[in-house]
Amino acid sequence: MPTKSKDKYILWPVYFDSSKTRRDGRRIHKALAMEYPQVQDMYGAALRLGLNPVEEKNSRYPRFCWEKAGNVLVDKKSKKSVLISNIAKEMKSFKEKVVNLKQ
Repeated sequence: MPTKSKDKYILWPVYFDSSKTRRDGRRIHKALAMEYPQVQDMYGAALRLGLNPVEEKNSRYPRFCWEKAGNVLVDKKSKKSVLISNIAKEMKSFKEKVVNLKQ
């Protein structure tokens, strides 16, 4: 069960998953989404954005309670939708940098 806190948002990998529909829980446009995002990717992006993330590895998203997807808690520095969008952009740009370095 995720830790509840009044000064943190809970972010789930499903918010960023391009294989999920909006009905399943995706919160961003498919162009910003990525296939099967990992909690580590979300944590790294939140860390680079200065959101003081806390990783919870064994948490389960309520809609998919059979999957131990984990989640990330981040500081409430702006609206949740803005934070999700910023984290998605950061994850996408970081993945592109890694791919460019490998080439």
